[in-house]
Amino acid sequence: MRPLVIAAAILFASTLPAAAQSQGERPVKSSIEYKECQASAVSMADERLCLAAEVGRMRAALATTVNAVGIDGHSQGLWRASMQHDCQGEYDLADGGSSADMRFMACEIEATADRADYLLRRGRW
Repeated sequence: MRPLVIAAAILFASTLPAAAQSQGERPVKSSIEYKECQASAVSMADERLCLAAEVGRMRAALATTVNAVGIDGHSQGLWRASMQHDCQGEYDLADGGSSADMRFMACEIEATADRADYLLRRGRW
């Protein structure tokens, strides 16, 4: 019975679409400025600087969106706590390795972009 279950799982998995992103393409939804910075980075220290700059850009863009659509501080605080929790999980996956902070920043970039997208479309159901 077990080989049949494994075969079914493999067959099902083979019907799913392939991931559209490779490991090197993180963070998703990053800016052209980030991609250019990352392409010219020669070390992890340089990549960290690129990520930190992108986090700053994303935070500023989200703040502009929050102000434009009038989101209350409580709602934004709940989102931030949830994002921090999720991104801490990304950090923990690195198990204290040298990429832990980079995983956290990539997660924050993606979550922040998703939040801004959601806030812009939430009133247009």
